[in-house]
Amino acid sequence: YFGGNNYQTGVLAGEFLCQFARKRWKGKADVCLVLPVKGIGSVLEARTAGLKDTLRKGLPGLRASAILTTPPALSAKEGFNLTKKLLRVHGGRGKRVLIAALTDQLGIGAERAVREAGLEDRVVIVGQGGGRDARALIERGGAFQASVAFFAESYGERVLSLAVNI
Repeated sequence: YFGGNNYQTGVLAGEFLCQFARKRWKGKADVCLVLPVKGIGSVLEARTAGLKDTLRKGLPGLRASAILTTPPALSAKEGFNLTKKLLRVHGGRGKRVLIAALTDQLGIGAERAVREAGLEDRVVIVGQGGGRDARALIERGGAFQASVAFFAESYGERVLSLAVNI
């Protein structure tokens, strides 16, 4: 297997959320919504484990029961619908919400739900992939603040170098 270290991508997403909460909310967050991606099995497990391990260490006040995982999804539309539903239940009364979208598309949908609910000042989103659409949304400003990039375009060159060395 040649690709990103999926546990580490979860760690990176978690570190961003922890740093954001410490900087903007004095280390307090009320809930973390995890938007997993459908169809990636052990990759998903590794990303989620890295994320949760980092949140537990970095935000000890965030209860394990406050880390909520949605059903796996793929599209921005699904990310929107899942986030909208969970924000109705868990985003009220001034709560500070962290969202870890395990793909950028889910994060893009989550950002739309947050924006439509008028909760940009109480929600932060991190995605995974670092694609053009996500980067444009991050540059625009709003709840979608970061994405873990994989730089897949450089895999071929790195695989050939590895193969030559072997």
